[in-house]
Amino acid sequence: MKKTVLKIFIMILSLVFIISAFASCGDKNANGGGDNGKDGGNHKHTFVWNYDIESHQKEFTCGCEKESNSALHDDSDGDGYCDFCNYNLNTIAELSDMFKTAYANSFEEEFEIDFEKIYVKNYFGMLGDAHIVKMGSDYIPKISGENYPDGAYIQRVEGMEFRYDRSFSIYLIYDGKLYSAKSAYENNIIDFNGLCKVFGLHTSQKHTFNEKIYNTLKNTLKSVEPERAELFELMKYYGEFNGYYAVSYAYLGLQATAAFEECYNNLLFLYAYRSSRIRIMNDTEMYTLGEAIEKGIITDDDIYELHGGGRLNKELVEEMLTPAYEFTLKYSDGPVDINGDEITFDSFFIRHYYGEYNGCHVFSMGCSRLIKFDLTNASEEEKQIIKYGGFRAQAYVLHEGKLYTLDQALEARLVGQKVKDLVY
Repeated sequence: MKKTVLKIFIMILSLVFIISAFASCGDKNANGGGDNGKDGGNHKHTFVWNYDIESHQKEFTCGCEKESNSALHDDSDGDGYCDFCNYNLNTIAELSDMFKTAYANSFEEEFEIDFEKIYVKNYFGMLGDAHIVKMGSDYIPKISGENYPDGAYIQRVEGMEFRYDRSFSIYLIYDGKLYSAKSAYENNIIDFNGLCKVFGLHTSQKHTFNEKIYNTLKNTLKSVEPERAELFELMKYYGEFNGYYAVSYAYLGLQATAAFEECYNNLLFLYAYRSSRIRIMNDTEMYTLGEAIEKGIITDDDIYELHGGGRLNKELVEEMLTPAYEFTLKYSDGPVDINGDEITFDSFFIRHYYGEYNGCHVFSMGCSRLIKFDLTNASEEEKQIIKYGGFRAQAYVLHEGKLYTLDQALEARLVGQKVKDLVY
């Protein structure tokens, strides 16, 4: 009898221990716990929260390759903070009001603006006494700079290019007024290192850019292309990969060549002109993206990072392109293009990935082949997929494995107007 009681007691004690272990490993909190990982119940994930004003995502710091999908903030208890990442949701209204006041205070001329259409996309905190914000609006910003036909303004300062357009641009709010990075620098609101930090946020919000990296790039150019080093202008910083920096740049005063593109792993890298293509460099060497891939400096995972800023991977790219490929198999002959050349899955590529919104992936894509479709038996809904003659001319939304045009997704209320503003 005593032995039986003892066995039961040991079984209960063991069960309690097992349950406790699983509960501990599955605990979620904003300071880095949660989720069973690669070592089963013996491993506890550590992570940091990556977030913007709309959503949050875990980035694991424990070496696990698994990445959680981003999710919208949720404030079920109404305390003004996200229940998961603790983001201060009151920041949105406060910064929007601050930006609108600063915008109105910064320009003397009369203008009519519907401020309800200006909103905060992201907030990067303070730089000295200035707030750094990324805004979205339907309006071309009123800043001085070289005006481009597509409604953008380009400002150049200290070998860095800042682009301001009607989509999303980074500004500084200081003493009730609005400043571009250039004007903040010229008015001594930020120093050179601060200017470098804003440039990094302007082009790659995930990777930190600073004066040290800037000087490394410039010194490398002096050794590789000494006759042009003083003319270089950084256009975008992509981050650090295996001890090398990934950047694109141009040369001031030199005639621009035609647009250039290169495609790797079903991802299209498109540049305004050939000289602005991505370069991979350290303090002594510089390579094109293709050369860096051949030399093994850049891995497959790095290619997805370069194109999607950490939001893309092989599985997601295949998931987004598969419906287009299947559509082509269904409604083209062969499938071959108009020249009789075979169309394969690798003929398709992602042009731009805009992000995930409410479980929908928003992107644009294309095909390297000219396809002749026969849509005699296609539904009206299917005909909209290639309304403009192919997959190049419009944005798409993938939801639960089904492909929609952006207009179809808007009509089905899968995405909202802000997503359309982001794309167009």
